[in-house]
Amino acid sequence: MRDFSPIVEIFVGQIVSTLTCLSCDEKSTTFEPFWDLSVPLGSTVESCLKKFTTEETLDGADKPRCDHCKKQRKMRKVYKMWKLPEVLVIHLKRFKQSGRSRNKDSSRVRLDETLNVSQFLHDKSRGNTGTSYELFAVSNHMGDTGGGHYTASCKNEGGESWRYCNDMRVSNVSSNEVQSSDAYVLFYQRL
Repeated sequence: MRDFSPIVEIFVGQIVSTLTCLSCDEKSTTFEPFWDLSVPLGSTVESCLKKFTTEETLDGADKPRCDHCKKQRKMRKVYKMWKLPEVLVIHLKRFKQSGRSRNKDSSRVRLDETLNVSQFLHDKSRGNTGTSYELFAVSNHMGDTGGGHYTASCKNEGGESWRYCNDMRVSNVSSNEVQSSDAYVLFYQRL
């Protein structure tokens, strides 16, 4: 009871990472809590999540050590969601390190106003009632890696219209104006 936090109950989910050794087929499973999911860019939020949960091969310098083989081995890695939060926070990976420089990718990502994440759940996940979410806020970043400015778009309390917050100024905007290449952190509430 001492460590209980309503904030954790609302915002923290859990992912499961599975590594499979390609030499002996040994599986290693790790459960990790998350406050937000940092996802690679795609054409839509759904495609960003697909990229995040797509199986990848770890090889070369990235090869992990297999507990069964007792050697570094080529492995398959896959992320899936295990426990869903009430508020799903998705961070779009817009900044990339390239040698000594850091660049911002301002590609447009269509923000799905409703999102069903059932396809991204681990097949053994239980107790996740409600896999549908609705977009209710967007944190925007304008500028580049050397500096920038943050703004936010948020649905009003009734959820019927959007407000744009820029420093001390708040104005009404359409849902089309929320769709911006400046979108950086997305907030979805479970339906």
